[in-house]
Amino acid sequence: MKFGAGFALMAQADPIALRDMAQTLDGAGFDYVTTAGHLLCTPPDSHPGQPLPTYVGPLREPFVFFAYLAAVTQRLAFRTSILSLQLFPTALVAKQAAELSLLSGSRFQLGVGISWNQAEYVALGQNFKTRGRRLEEQSVVLRRLWAEPFVNFEGHFHKLSGVGLNQLPQKPQVDWPA
Repeated sequence: MKFGAGFALMAQADPIALRDMAQTLDGAGFDYVTTAGHLLCTPPDSHPGQPLPTYVGPLREPFVFFAYLAAVTQRLAFRTSILSLQLFPTALVAKQAAELSLLSGSRFQLGVGISWNQAEYVALGQNFKTRGRRLEEQSVVLRRLWAEPFVNFEGHFHKLSGVGLNQLPQKPQVDWPA
């Protein structure tokens, strides 16, 4: 059994308190910490039917946040508790996740999912209606980029022609939705 903790989605304003919390959890023997992968904040009353402070922020960008925490901890692992993968260019996520895994000593896991927040998709130039199909294709592309030195792939959303990350993570860890 592993023990973990999550950083509250809306209570992350003080970077020193976040560092102190991660170091305390690391020293106490916790195995991992999580944070959500949302990027954009909204006014408190923007999402009827959702808890009042939904997406009010501040929200931490998980790759930068976890790189910071990896530098100030020894053994604590890091996991996105979900990253809305379809919002991002797949090759960029592949590179960021691989770098974070390499630089942290394989202490990073990428948890992905599909967000209901259409406004975030629109703001980031992604099609909300194709997010499921895009996630499916992204999972194939990510796995190949993390496993093969150079990838050739042509799908509906991606075209890769003999490109790769140059330095592959030792053991890419991803949690795909069921």
